[in-house]
Amino acid sequence: MRSEVFYACITFVIALTFSLALTAGEKVFCSLCGKEISEDYIKFKDGDIFCSECMRLEKCIQCGKPTANLIKGKPLCVQCAANPRVCAVCGKLLGRKFIVFPLSQQKYCAACVQKYPKCRFCSAPTQDHADYGSRWAMCAECKARAIHGIDEYKNILSEVEALLFSNIHLQLQNPAGLEICEDIIREGRGMNGNEMGLMQQHGSVAVLLVQDGLPVEVAYETIAHEWAHAWVAQNAKFKLSTETEEGFCQWVASKILLAKGFEASLDILRNRDDLYGTGYRRMEHMESSKGSNGLVEYIQSARPGLFKRMFGKRK
Repeated sequence: MRSEVFYACITFVIALTFSLALTAGEKVFCSLCGKEISEDYIKFKDGDIFCSECMRLEKCIQCGKPTANLIKGKPLCVQCAANPRVCAVCGKLLGRKFIVFPLSQQKYCAACVQKYPKCRFCSAPTQDHADYGSRWAMCAECKARAIHGIDEYKNILSEVEALLFSNIHLQLQNPAGLEICEDIIREGRGMNGNEMGLMQQHGSVAVLLVQDGLPVEVAYETIAHEWAHAWVAQNAKFKLSTETEEGFCQWVASKILLAKGFEASLDILRNRDDLYGTGYRRMEHMESSKGSNGLVEYIQSARPGLFKRMFGKRK
């Protein structure tokens, strides 16, 4: 499923106190030149103090403190130079503004965000690709969190089933099978290219087909979502609209993301601007008024079109 790109241009606001007048007998020394300050001074939020002469020097591009230190031609104070903030793609020094993404721990410059493909799973710019299937762009961070092999996925399915039963009292009448594949787009013909899983019905048995090599949070979300499709197939008396069913499956997946502490993934799920997101937000609204049990009972007995008649075009 498509992850939303969240741009966050973070400005390091330098909290300076106003110039402070020295009191009698007080001795203050400049953090840069070390000289005793006999006049007003500037104090930064972290406690560093600078004299007016040092404040005339160039300012560190990352923290704003005065410095005579240059790294790659850029003013950088000693503290920032010890652990410089650089773009995760091009390696260039970053200033006070940079771009971050909710599922990534890295920081990026605007040029790389515009230039390079976006990771299929976290939307961060990357020059790397997944080692399987359709070879989506996939960053090193997501690769490091990837789940591989049927045993790993079966363990996740077992955990998902236990969490759903204990949290919202859902269980399947007939246990679902699970298969993983190298290329979900090739196996799941007719998919729109965004999904990472598919529920296939073989008689009375539901089989969850899931892409191998997913980042762990995506694996949990995908398995929970497809498991919910199997639950709908076994429990809904009437065929649901696509938006209603996908919204319910997103709601089920949200319970797993919440239980596992994958809050960034949950925020992305909540803010999707498609029928998955719209359907989920309607389910969340219904849960707030009817409770989770009331929502589940509604899905079991809902007639086609009822949900839209109840909630109109609420976003």
